Amino acid sequence: MGIFSSKEELCVSIPKNILDEKVIVSVTGSIPNREVSDFIGPIFAEKVFMPTMRKAEQHFTKIREEVQYLLMEKALEKGANAVLGFSVSFAPYQAQGSGWGVSMVVASANAVVVK
Repeated sequence: MGIFSSKEELCVSIPKNILDEKVIVSVTGSIPNREVSDFIGPIFAEKVFMPTMRKAEQHFTKIREEVQYLLMEKALEKGANAVLGFSVSFAPYQAQGSGWGVSMVVASANAVVVK
């Protein structure tokens, strides 16, 4: 389905429930009662979409969730079991030569291994 569909599935190859079990996500730089044993490095996930005026909040929520799971999948593929400092940024821009306004959503974090 296209970018206007609310029924579009997440574009990750690992099921969400597996990612939820294997990767801890923290917006802070630490996880209570866990020690970082290995720093893998910064990771990013991004998605471009065209927001519509109808139900914009639902679109942003869905896109935020999608980039979070994309980031979790990348972390797992690099050998991480946690991401620290998770952050999402939304940036509107107009595609060159087009009258269409779109948004870029970027998730970033540090991939780590915790004990």
